[in-house]
Amino acid sequence: MNRQKNTFASLSLFLVYAMFALLALFLVVIGARVYENIVSESGRVHDSRTAMTYIQNKLRNRLDAVGADHDVLVLKKGDLVTYIYEQDGTLCEFYTLDGLPLEDGQGEKIVAVEDFSIRPDNGQLVIRLTDREGFEKVLHVQEVGV
Repeated sequence: MNRQKNTFASLSLFLVYAMFALLALFLVVIGARVYENIVSESGRVHDSRTAMTYIQNKLRNRLDAVGADHDVLVLKKGDLVTYIYEQDGTLCEFYTLDGLPLEDGQGEKIVAVEDFSIRPDNGQLVIRLTDREGFEKVLHVQEVGV
């Protein structure tokens, strides 16, 4: 009978430890998935916010002219021009002297985007930026000096 109690106690203790180990493993797996979701969402929001904030900060500079040439945002200040455009899924910037043409591959890559478009609308430019997840941000800008 004593031996039966020891076996039952040992088995009970083993089952408690096994349950603890399984629950701990389950919590670690759930925590890892939650962390992965947070990191991916944070990255998506960061890319989208970075692209639009970048454009807004460029527009806050005291510019002589703000305009668009197809889907290229043209910002002029003195004899310098900044072109902001999308190329191969990346928002790019090219900073040069006024009068020099914009050529493929010259710009500096800023952040990955799905789509970047500019459309004139009653003296304003409607800038649409879509990130890789399909979320769209819209910015309305007054055309100046064009």
